[in-house]
Amino acid sequence: MNNYCVICGAVIPEGRQVCPACSTIIKGHKTLNYSLIKKYREQRGFSVTELANRCGFTKSYLSRLERGLRTPSVSTLNALANVLNCSPADFWSA
Repeated sequence: MNNYCVICGAVIPEGRQVCPACSTIIKGHKTLNYSLIKKYREQRGFSVTELANRCGFTKSYLSRLERGLRTPSVSTLNALANVLNCSPADFWSA
């Protein structure tokens, strides 16, 4: 699984301590935790279909995101966070 910058979403090569895209200093790599997308969706009472519609995604795409079969863009994470009333950084874990 790839590591991604929590600020810009860029892929961080293994062993790097600085994001190559935005120069953010990485203190312990954080990875996108796909199951947190589902957790926040369920906590907010959204079905897959309802959240997908509110974000402008297909149900299939959101389902694949939650299972870690698709890698979201920064704009996708922002759309999810906006609808779920959280920060995009909330989808990342150490």
